[in-house]
Amino acid sequence: MFSNKKWTTLIALVAIAIIILPACAAPTPIVIEKEVPVEVEKIREVEVVKEVPVEVEKEVVVEKEVVKTVVVEKEKKVEVVVTATPVPTPALPPTPVPKPADTAILAMAQEPDTLFPNIGAMMAKTLVLNTLYTRCVAQNEKAEWVAIGCESIPTLDNGGAKFVGEGADRHLEVTFKWKPGLKWSDGTPLKASDSVFAWKTYMNPDFPFVDRSFLYKLYDVVAVDDLTWKVIFLSENQALAAAAGTLTGSVDFATFKDDYGPAGMGYDGWKDKGPVVDAVYFAVDSPNGEFKLPEHVLGSVAPADMETGDYAKNPVGDGAFVLKEWKPAQELILEARPDYALGAPKIKTVIFRFITDASAELAAIQNGEIDAATQIGLEVDLSPELDKIAAQGQYKVFYTPGYQWEHIDLN
Repeated sequence: MFSNKKWTTLIALVAIAIIILPACAAPTPIVIEKEVPVEVEKIREVEVVKEVPVEVEKEVVVEKEVVKTVVVEKEKKVEVVVTATPVPTPALPPTPVPKPADTAILAMAQEPDTLFPNIGAMMAKTLVLNTLYTRCVAQNEKAEWVAIGCESIPTLDNGGAKFVGEGADRHLEVTFKWKPGLKWSDGTPLKASDSVFAWKTYMNPDFPFVDRSFLYKLYDVVAVDDLTWKVIFLSENQALAAAAGTLTGSVDFATFKDDYGPAGMGYDGWKDKGPVVDAVYFAVDSPNGEFKLPEHVLGSVAPADMETGDYAKNPVGDGAFVLKEWKPAQELILEARPDYALGAPKIKTVIFRFITDASAELAAIQNGEIDAATQIGLEVDLSPELDKIAAQGQYKVFYTPGYQWEHIDLN
């Protein structure tokens, strides 16, 4: 009853084209596949023969019914695009912020609360005052004492210091002399009388001197001539009198009786101990230019008003620089004095920038925003980061021993 089935198949094949772009560099390429659908008709003819028997006059005639089914298949063509891996650009060092070549920017973590010598104990103030005032003597980078504003360092060996008197009246006298030509920033010459004025101001009980312990070893400061001044230390008899409240002189010693006594200097027990001295008797104006104040500027100002007066924010100094501008919470801008007696500074502008956060300060260094960072804010525990900065060659890091002030305050 069934006849043979006939199958006819037509198959069209489409090749997949793959285009590979040559790599641009040595690194392994990244292959990005991009699918692009392409429809290709694949026609399959299926012939179905259906035999239908028809009986005509005893002859069987078979009729064929052909049914054709067309199947269309869709084929995706995948196009592969190959792109080269970009060669990474080497990280470039930070570009320093442009600034004049004769300007130095120093970072420090504190902002001074005053620029009046011997008021307050902030290190930031001390650093700034070093540029505004010329110290008589100071220590260099090797901790050696050198003469700066004075002609020499007075010592017992060179005769600048000597003991005078006999017995319990024996005392030490130290003579200093300012170098000629030193002037206050307003043009007024520096005089020995400015040192005498400073002594009397600091020993006024209304002046908020931070620490008079060194001054309590002195009896007087006198002018010898226009540039020469002499510091006179206490004798044994004077020390005993100071503790008893009976010492008289150019200042009111009696006001400080308690400071000279057992709760302070201990001069009540000074009998048979000889003259009062100090190991660095030649450094009386270190570190803040203690023994000079411009009498022509401050002579009419009451000591009690000096802390809050204009001078505390805009001082008249005798140093190599003068304060140009104080931007609170930002920076102090100092300008060089071309008429400075010890030589005009090569650096024309010094900027003390206040960066209170250590991380921000390190970032400023790495970005080339500052020329130097002071010891204020940079602690020893940051040495690993500082060493990395030094290794880059743009900065030098110095680790130097320093003095530490340790104290206990009791109420």
